[in-house]
Amino acid sequence: MRNDKAVKLFSFANGRGFEPYYILYLGKAGETASTILQVFMEPKGDKLMEHDGWKQDFLEEIAGQARVETVFQGRDYSVYGLPFFNDSENSKQKFREAFEKFLE
Repeated sequence: MRNDKAVKLFSFANGRGFEPYYILYLGKAGETASTILQVFMEPKGDKLMEHDGWKQDFLEEIAGQARVETVFQGRDYSVYGLPFFNDSENSKQKFREAFEKFLE
């Protein structure tokens, strides 16, 4: 889903906010509990990679530091962030590796 000002996240380090460009919602198949996964993704041009490095750091910290409040009883929620992606081979490879690891 394209995040059109629906979700704003705030950095753990300094409270700076940003709205990730994409949010992917997934459910885990084959589990008795209903598990909802939210994955935040951000395309980033080469010119902005360094300037927005704090966003990249935050996306990498989400899974380990985020607290998720129960919204609906009987459902578990997990949140993840993936590395920036763009057309460069290095960026594509990092994104692909992180995405595949996430799916395991």
